[in-house]
Amino acid sequence: SGSTTHVENLVLARVPGSVFEINGGEKGLTRIPNYHLDYRVEPREGGGFTLKGTLLQENLPDDWFMPIPVVAEFSGNRTARLAIAPRGPKTNIELRLPEKPQRIRLDPDLWILTEKTTEKQN
Repeated sequence: SGSTTHVENLVLARVPGSVFEINGGEKGLTRIPNYHLDYRVEPREGGGFTLKGTLLQENLPDDWFMPIPVVAEFSGNRTARLAIAPRGPKTNIELRLPEKPQRIRLDPDLWILTEKTTEKQN
C-alpha cells in the first residue's frame, strides 16, 4: 500500500551509507540485491568433497561486501554452516566438505535482505 511504501522510504532514508536508493516514486526502493549460486560437488583426493562454483551478486555496487551464509545439508538431518565472502558481481568459490551434501542452500535463515536468492547444482 502507499502508506507502507512511505514508511519504508522514511526509515531507509535515515540509514547513512545504506546500499538502498530512494527513487521517490510509488515503487519505493531500488537496488535490493539478488544472489545466485551455480555449483557442483566433486570428490576430493584423500576423502571428502569440494563444492565448486560461482556466486553472482546483482543490483549491488562493484565494491559491495557482505558475507553470505551457506548451509550444506547431509543425510540424517545433519548440516554444516559455512559462509561465502564475495567480492564484486561474480565470485568463484571452493569449499571443502566432509561428505557429499544432499542440498546446498544460500541464506536459508533469511539473514540477508534480498529480492531473490537461488541455488542451482550443475
